[in-house]
Amino acid sequence: MPSLQLRSAARQLAICRGEEPVLLALIEDGWHGLDLILGDEPSRPSIPPFTAEQARRWADDPRAWAVWFREQLRAASTSPLHTGDWRVTGTHDPQGSALLPPGWRLVDWVGGTAHHDFGTRETPLIPLRPLSPQDAGRVRAHRRLCREGALAPVLVWEVSGIAGFVIIDGHDRVVAALTEGRPVPFLVLQRHDHERVAERWQRVQLPAFRSALEHADEAERQGAPPSLAESFRRQAGSHLVDDVDASTPSAAWSLTPEQWSALMRRARR
Repeated sequence: MPSLQLRSAARQLAICRGEEPVLLALIEDGWHGLDLILGDEPSRPSIPPFTAEQARRWADDPRAWAVWFREQLRAASTSPLHTGDWRVTGTHDPQGSALLPPGWRLVDWVGGTAHHDFGTRETPLIPLRPLSPQDAGRVRAHRRLCREGALAPVLVWEVSGIAGFVIIDGHDRVVAALTEGRPVPFLVLQRHDHERVAERWQRVQLPAFRSALEHADEAERQGAPPSLAESFRRQAGSHLVDDVDASTPSAAWSLTPEQWSALMRRARR
């Protein structure tokens, strides 16, 4: 079991650090929404701090950040990593106009509780601690980097049980970017399934590739304009590079009703 684990029982989900609750989530009857409770103990960072020099050096290199974050998570005392192939990939172009990826909504904690309505069809972005004020010291430092175009990406963990993301590292960078009116750069931590990619290749992509080539050959035999056969061949090539989503549902460890009640008591103490 990882040191930062997802646990579940029916409509109840919890992200825990050992036996301490970090985040509790209760899905409403009818699956209309999600009631959220923040753990009493603020989330401690899993990732060590980095320097402003490092942020400036990797300002245009999200791949370097992805490698660094993955290495730090492997060495961290608090991490959601467990068995399997974990990837850190980009999800939002920081040069775009939207401050958050399309359809994302930043959850706002009020007294340690929040609610997300599934009816909005928005994807919740959940901080694991209350966000700092705009004038906090670390936020001001990140705001300076943001104005320089050197703000480090925010690392989020995709949790399928809540159909959203939780912030692993970068709470103050979110505040900095939003305060400056700049798009927030994100990297997403996901667990990947290579068997799923291979299965889709055999079931969908390979037949589509062969079908497009057969259409190209048939167009040439029928004396069709060369542009038609070329169009089919381009279509065939697109099936070879089609990007398959290999992310897998989040693994969750079982949670008994008694354990859920104990976590609720700890969260509200």
